[in-house]
Amino acid sequence: MPPVHAPAGVPALVALRDTIATVKAGDPLAPVTVVVPSSYAGLSLRRLLAAGDLGPSPSGTVGLVNVRFLVAARVAELLGAAALAAQGRRPVSRPVRAEAVRSGTSKIDPVPDSQIEPG
Repeated sequence: MPPVHAPAGVPALVALRDTIATVKAGDPLAPVTVVVPSSYAGLSLRRLLAAGDLGPSPSGTVGLVNVRFLVAARVAELLGAAALAAQGRRPVSRPVRAEAVRSGTSKIDPVPDSQIEPG
């Protein structure tokens, strides 16, 4: 599907509603995944689109069925899971990722107070 461009605000919401209807192509149970910048943005979009306050889509439907709102990292994880499993590997868990950051940052020498200029 080609990218859809719309001004921010209500026109973007209407464009998203119409794009979801287009992708579903008349099948209200067809699965659709929307990539969002954060879980909060996904929750907000889901609630706005499901409420029907924007009116019916071009197909005449109101509401959402079988539409997922996922952050890009989760989409990448889902798309790469089969390839990782085939190699006997799995996605990195949050605790392992956090420990790697902690381990890497613990090796950085702090700047001595004598080198910090008063602001």
